[in-house]
Amino acid sequence: GSPPVSDEHPTHTYAENGTYTATLTLVVCQDTSVYTQEVQVQTVGSPPDPLKGEKTVIVYPNPAQNTLTFTTSRSLSEAETSITLYSITGQTVLQTPFVSTGSTNTTGSTNKTISVAHLPAGVYFYTVQSGGGAVLARGKVAVVR
Repeated sequence: GSPPVSDEHPTHTYAENGTYTATLTLVVCQDTSVYTQEVQVQTVGSPPDPLKGEKTVIVYPNPAQNTLTFTTSRSLSEAETSITLYSITGQTVLQTPFVSTGSTNTTGSTNKTISVAHLPAGVYFYTVQSGGGAVLARGKVAVVR
C-alpha cells in the first residue's frame, strides 16, 4: 500500500494490527527482483487504563540481566493467563504461564519471576494474555549483559 520510493531504508506504517505480506521490489539496471515476507504487526507500549478497570502489569527490572518480575495490580483468576516475550523481529522467544512464583499479597497483586539469562542482549516485546485471548498488558523490556 505504500507508494514507490527510492529510499535506502524504506518504511511503511500500518494502520491496524494484523498479519500482512510485505513486498519489496528492487530494480537495478533493468533487472527486477521481488522479495516477500509475512509480517505480524502488533501495537506495543500502550499500557492499560486502570481507571477503566483494566488489569495493569509492572515489569522490573528494566533493563534486566538475568530475571524479569511481572507484578499484576490484582490477582489473576484465569489459570490460562500467559506471558510471551518476542524478539525485535516478532519471533516468540519465551512463553510461560502466569502462575504466581510468590504468594499473592494483601493487596491482591500477583508476582511471576522468569529467567532471561539464556536470551541475548537486546530489546524484547512482551504481552500478558488471558486464556480467552484478551491482551492484559504489552510493552518492551531490554536485556543487558
